[in-house]
Amino acid sequence: MSAGDVEASARPGRGRRRALAWLILREAAVSFARHRHWDTSAILAYYGCLSFLPLLLLVSVLTSRRLLMSAAAMEAVRAAADELVAGFGALALEQIRTLSEQRVWSVVGLLALFWSVTPFAAGLRGAMQRIFQPERPAGIFRAKLRDVLGATALIAVFLMLVLGRILYGAAARRLPGGVPLVAGALQMAFSYALAVAALAVLFTVFAPVRLRTADMLSGALVSAAMLLAIRPAFAAFLKYNPNYGWAFGSFKAVFLTLTWVYASFAAMLFGAEIVAAARRRDVALLRTFLSGAPGLGAAPLVARHLRRVCAGEVIFREGDAGGEMFVIRSGRVRISAGGRELRTMGPGEYFGELTMLLNAPRTATAEAVEDGALVVIRKEHFDTMLREQPELALPLLRELAERLRATDARLAGGASNPPARAEGAEAAPAAGERKMT
Repeated sequence: MSAGDVEASARPGRGRRRALAWLILREAAVSFARHRHWDTSAILAYYGCLSFLPLLLLVSVLTSRRLLMSAAAMEAVRAAADELVAGFGALALEQIRTLSEQRVWSVVGLLALFWSVTPFAAGLRGAMQRIFQPERPAGIFRAKLRDVLGATALIAVFLMLVLGRILYGAAARRLPGGVPLVAGALQMAFSYALAVAALAVLFTVFAPVRLRTADMLSGALVSAAMLLAIRPAFAAFLKYNPNYGWAFGSFKAVFLTLTWVYASFAAMLFGAEIVAAARRRDVALLRTFLSGAPGLGAAPLVARHLRRVCAGEVIFREGDAGGEMFVIRSGRVRISAGGRELRTMGPGEYFGELTMLLNAPRTATAEAVEDGALVVIRKEHFDTMLREQPELALPLLRELAERLRATDARLAGGASNPPARAEGAEAAPAAGERKMT
């Protein structure tokens, strides 16, 4: 291992956490662009606007029956709507109050309202499917069931926002007046905590994989902060651009609302990408390392995937199980088969990939020529890398083809009893093709 790696590995835990946070944020940003989430946000904004009014109406009907049409309940509905889209609460409440008060909603009517929310749930589920990329996609029946569960979760989240607003209003009335700064800080803290809780529920319900609590909270915290920053950002933009949207005339408010919803979904999707990147941080680290990107800055994180070897140490023998491949970080490794030395490999080269891919016994023996360090890539991590970025397989296939071509050339040269083809054992390919880039 190089002196820089040793020094980096000796850094305190703060450096490791900083490197991990930077790696996750970078992976989330790259995935956000690769999955074209700006387009996805526009689609979700369309579905969200279509489902928002039925959702508000359904929640208002449920709260009016349970809370006897209390003023606190209706104010909470308005505040919760404004929490999602500024200025939309009063407009929506004016429409839904008449409908919820003048009509006795039957079970069929409530089911119709509920079903109108499911397209939005389906769009959100599809976005999460692309983000987390599960090994086995859900079938049609299971997908529809998840849409129903997702719509239920959306209603539950909005009810949570309404009830939270009711409790906050009751608590705020007990606070001493005359301290607007303290009241504003408390309201901001409450809004942030409520947004984190709502996003945590949505990530847990819509993610097609099981999430760790720490990973889920990391994305929820970042998304909630971005959502809270949207309001002052829009206010500042309109303050310094008072004529913005003049071409839309009376539709300026509608256009502004759609833009707000669009930005909100982009913030939520970025938080989901953070959750996915945190969940696959080992894969992201190995992919970044294999790509040979300069300035990795994550040497403290590589340590958990390193295997240090001493001169003369046998890494694996012929016939051993082959569930992992190795990339030489430092030092040299000798590859031999049947007691015959086939090749000596150096930093940047990899071996053991063939039996890992085939899930077969080792075809050669690998021994360290000198002290060094190897990056260990397990099969499950490699499979995840190929599933997310299939283009990574191309350099590997070129490497294998080059080795097989070299073996065929050697056989054509007249070897009477040539040894079996051994992974990493043939003549080295061109220098530009030895690494996975």
